[in-house]
Amino acid sequence: METVKSVLVATGKESIRQRDLPAHVVVYYVIALALYAGFLPRGSPLSFEGVQWLLNPSVRIRVTGKSGISQARTRLGFEAVQRLHDEVVRPIATAATRGAWYRDGA
Repeated sequence: METVKSVLVATGKESIRQRDLPAHVVVYYVIALALYAGFLPRGSPLSFEGVQWLLNPSVRIRVTGKSGISQARTRLGFEAVQRLHDEVVRPIATAATRGAWYRDGA
């Protein structure tokens, strides 16, 4: 959560006012869409159940509907998600992992 919030601040995408969908929740939603694209109904409030569980199961996330989700994703843009990816994602294979690298490059 700290990394997500720091990336939002660095990209100027943090929530300035309290919304139904704060920016950090939208980041987790976008990640969930990417990971479970074939299983989650796109734009469905049902897909926020897992995000809510990750953040705090005792706090209810109120979702206004598909248009609210779309507007929140538009506000977020791609910059914050790209920066989060660049800061967090690293290869898990080592130089010794057979078949993990193209040719000799690691």
